[in-house]
Amino acid sequence: MSYQQGWPPQPHQQPEKRKGLSAPMFALTVVGITAAVVLLFALLTSGGGSISPDPSVSPSETNQQGTAASSPQESTEPSESVTPSPSVAPETTAEAVESLAGGVETALLEANGVDSFRALQASSPGFWIVEVEDVSSGTVRVHVQTELTDDERDSFALWVINMSCMSVEQLDTVVMRDTSGIDSNHYKHRMSRVLPACED
Repeated sequence: MSYQQGWPPQPHQQPEKRKGLSAPMFALTVVGITAAVVLLFALLTSGGGSISPDPSVSPSETNQQGTAASSPQESTEPSESVTPSPSVAPETTAEAVESLAGGVETALLEANGVDSFRALQASSPGFWIVEVEDVSSGTVRVHVQTELTDDERDSFALWVINMSCMSVEQLDTVVMRDTSGIDSNHYKHRMSRVLPACED
C-alpha cells in the first residue's frame, strides 16, 4: 500500500471568513454618512442660522445707533416758566354797582320793612309789583300782575315815587305796565300829591 503525499489525511479546513461589515450594516453606514454630509453642507450654506453683520456698518456705528435708540433725546432748550399775570379788577362804576331800577326796588322794600313785595299786604300797591326795570336815565318801568284802571295807575305810580324819592333822587318818571301790556307814563313834576320831600 503506497502512501500518497498528504497522508495521513488532513482535516477539512473551512475557508476563512473575511472580517468586516455585513451588507446591511454597510448600507446603513453609507446612508448615515451621506445624511451627515448633506446636513453639514446645509448649515454651511445657510450660515448656521446666525446673522452675519453688515460689513458696511462698523461696530462703533452700530453701538452708537443702539444707544441713541434706547436713550431718549434730552432737550437742550431751557424750559420757560410761565408767570401768571395778575388779575386786573374791572373798574367799578356807579352804574355797575346799582342800576336805577335796582335802587328803586331796594328803596321800596326798605321803606316798607320787607324783603319782597309779596310780604306786603294785598291792600298795598307794592303787593302787585313783579318787576322794576330800567328804561332810560331817570325812568323806570314797573310791572304789576293785575289789570289797573287809570286812577289806579296814578295811585301806583305816586306810591312808587313817594316811597323811593328820598333814596333815588334821579327818579323822574314811572311807567306803569299791567297785565294788559299797556304802558302809561307818570311824571313826578306833574303829580299834585307828591310828598314835599320829593319835589325838586
